[in-house]
Amino acid sequence: MRRRVTLALALVCGATPAGAAEDLVSTRALGMGEALRAGGAGASALYLNPAGMTTAQQYVLEVDYQYRASDAGHTVGVTIVDSVTAALAAGVFYDFVTSEPIVAGEQIDVSAHEVGLALAFPFSDALAVGATGRYLNADGAAFEGASDLDASELTLDAGIVLRFGGLRVGAAGQNLVSDPPLVRRQLGGGVGYAFEDFLLVEIDARWDLDRRDEASPRYGGGAELSLADAVAIRAGGVHEAAEDATYVTGGLAYVSGGAAIEASVRQQVDAGDETLLSVAVRLFAE
Repeated sequence: MRRRVTLALALVCGATPAGAAEDLVSTRALGMGEALRAGGAGASALYLNPAGMTTAQQYVLEVDYQYRASDAGHTVGVTIVDSVTAALAAGVFYDFVTSEPIVAGEQIDVSAHEVGLALAFPFSDALAVGATGRYLNADGAAFEGASDLDASELTLDAGIVLRFGGLRVGAAGQNLVSDPPLVRRQLGGGVGYAFEDFLLVEIDARWDLDRRDEASPRYGGGAELSLADAVAIRAGGVHEAAEDATYVTGGLAYVSGGAAIEASVRQQVDAGDETLLSVAVRLFAE
């Protein structure tokens, strides 16, 4: 049993499937330094703050794929959001994550499946709240002498967004009804400002309440510049206090009619050399 717990903790604390599912953000958010808890919509809202689904009135289908070479990590996420049909916006998503991390000097194969349903309601143009129910299942083929992992969690996220003209303020909590080792309680918030449809800037922070003996903060921020309603240029940065690790991020998007193609990268520049690549295809209609 001790070995089984060790493997579960490795999944959570490392850059491996359960942890990756917890830290998954959309391609758009990744390019902006993971900072869209206040200004996110569509897939970005589903992953970071469900209340943000009310930010834009549209139907959205998005497919994201991410690859991390350091542990042969692959992530596929599919999200659908409807904030048009009724005042109560709704979204569903499915994520599949797999990787081959090194644990106790041995390579193991681990994977995770995650499904969720999110609902959000705008009480006014200035205030919206949302909640997400999520189910996560992780399994792994353990190293010699350890039991295989097969664990599941049902948990709840909740968030709020305030809007005052171009100013957006958001706060969200993840895994509010669950405990480690498979998932971790997290609290996050962000402040952003939208300059019409031309420029969006935002700064976010997240505290991981269960990863260390005390809350472990992660800070991020970025900007998105839109040109002629066809091209978006994104840039940002992230700092993880627990590992004293720093990352730079960037991304591009091309929008034509009701479709968009996006790509982002996150490159570690301090305390390591991890590269995360992300691409997405988004279909939408207002």
